Amino acid sequence: TYLNDYKGEFGTAYAAILKDNIFYLGTNQGLYKTNWDELNNNKDRTVFSLIGGSEGQVWSLQNIDGTIFCGHDKGLFVIENNSLKKINSEHGVWTIKLYQKDFLLTGNYNGINIFKKNNHSWEFLKKIDLIRGSVNQIEFENDKMLWVNIPNFGLIRFSLNKDFYPVDRMIINAKNFEGDFPSLFKDAEGIHVLTSTSQYRFNPKKEKFDQQKSTLNTQKINDLLSG
Repeated sequence: TYLNDYKGEFGTAYAAILKDNIFYLGTNQGLYKTNWDELNNNKDRTVFSLIGGSEGQVWSLQNIDGTIFCGHDKGLFVIENNSLKKINSEHGVWTIKLYQKDFLLTGNYNGINIFKKNNHSWEFLKKIDLIRGSVNQIEFENDKMLWVNIPNFGLIRFSLNKDFYPVDRMIINAKNFEGDFPSLFKDAEGIHVLTSTSQYRFNPKKEKFDQQKSTLNTQKINDLLSG
């Protein structure tokens, strides 16, 4: 189904999620919602309503243990009772990842924030040291090893010790990849990087990326947007 916004009411879409038959759409004008059953190409009007307090740029939506988190230019939010509840005010939350069940990692305009679950709420714990720049992707190689993508800089591979300090860091300059806009993703074969012209697969034994000759089947990839 294609949702055509002829009137420019909800802007450019960046994220979407479906929960309890409610479809949420994050755009550059805010977070919208509609009943899933009401979406119909034959209707001559949009059926979306703006969630109060969400005005602005929405970057990401993530369902974690039944709670929808919203990464926004104005900070980190959760959806409660059809409204937004602010968790943290630091601007620019690109991506949200669950870490070891009781922690959240958010990639922000400047580094990575860690949040700890306290009963049924989330509290800011700390910002990860040594990781600077705008982190638009976080990916897990395994339970211990993480990857982050910092556009116009490169990739960083590291693990977190018990104090959430990054150790065993490996930095890979974006210039090491052919093409533009390196993007991280993971599948059954491991960690990959896709650029505008090429694809690579990380070899953990060699600790390097090998360029792949085969054509990537993008139909199997989630959360991948072409430039």
